[in-house]
Amino acid sequence: MTSKIIIGYDSATKKTKIQLRYEKLLQNIELKKEQLNNLQEGLRKVSPKIENELKPLMKLEVDVFSKRIIRLDEAATEIGIGKVNREYFDQYMAEQVSNLIEHHYDAPQELKNLYTKYTGEDFDLSEDDSTTEAQDMIKEVFGFDFDLEEMEEMGPEAYFDEYGEAFQEQFEDKPKNKREQARLKKEEEEQKLLEKDAKAVYMKLIKKFHPDRVQDTLLKEQYTEISTKITKAYQANDFLELLKLQIEYLDEKEADVSNLADDMLKRYNKILQQQLDELEWELEMSKRSSMGMYEDFFDKNHKFSQLRFNKAKKDILQNIKNIELDLVNSHKRPKGWLKEWTAVIKDVVQESMMRSMFSKMF
Repeated sequence: MTSKIIIGYDSATKKTKIQLRYEKLLQNIELKKEQLNNLQEGLRKVSPKIENELKPLMKLEVDVFSKRIIRLDEAATEIGIGKVNREYFDQYMAEQVSNLIEHHYDAPQELKNLYTKYTGEDFDLSEDDSTTEAQDMIKEVFGFDFDLEEMEEMGPEAYFDEYGEAFQEQFEDKPKNKREQARLKKEEEEQKLLEKDAKAVYMKLIKKFHPDRVQDTLLKEQYTEISTKITKAYQANDFLELLKLQIEYLDEKEADVSNLADDMLKRYNKILQQQLDELEWELEMSKRSSMGMYEDFFDKNHKFSQLRFNKAKKDILQNIKNIELDLVNSHKRPKGWLKEWTAVIKDVVQESMMRSMFSKMF
């Protein structure tokens, strides 16, 4: 009868809290790694799709929306809207024209004229205070000079691939204070202990699964496969993989779960928690730097969703169609069209004013 490898902890033996936390941390790290990988792969996939498929439609959507705003101004000038509705109308037009100007860098002269008419300000895009403020804030927090416009143009992944090494050099060149020096020294000491522990785990595993320890052909093949995994992880300094292999292939007694082992596990848990924190931070930063792509086009597993992308594309096309039909209607029945839009505008502005009032109150 061929031998069979029995792996893992004895199910009849109750695990300690330290062991349970150790295993949970490993599981969470694997999950976050998978999510980060899904997100990064998805961002690489969705960026060119947005550029080639969505951006032309979004530009067309802005163009037809601009035409409707221009048409509203024409109809209001020709027909008139009365003093009661003028305040709401002017406020709505000022907000809409300002939003269009922000998203329409090649704005037609008619939009520029409307901007001046409804905001009372000259059209000027020479300075973008919000972008400057954001760049200053990033530099203050991280110490790096980010070019947000270039990052938006290139995409987050390509931008950090291009400049990530330079940012790292800037960070490493920054002078370290005493607290930072003490932290780095502690990390060096922990790394030395980690290397020592990694060797101990490696020796336990390789001692148990060296192919020369068995005669059975099938078992020898299994041992060879396992020992290859162990050696590969050790040579790559992949301590996380060694810990996973220890859980998978050593039972509780072989793992030496004594007081000394608990001390080691506490140290492992601390290191694993740091790794988990770093992964969560990197994941969060990838989400934030995705410029809305994560929220719009990714599922709960952080995978790119073609269904969500297709829906966004369909929604834009439908909106373009609706606006174009509305423009046709504005010429067929201008008075009725303007009257309907005046009522809509009044409701929109009043609702916006109410939201603003409640936000200040609470």
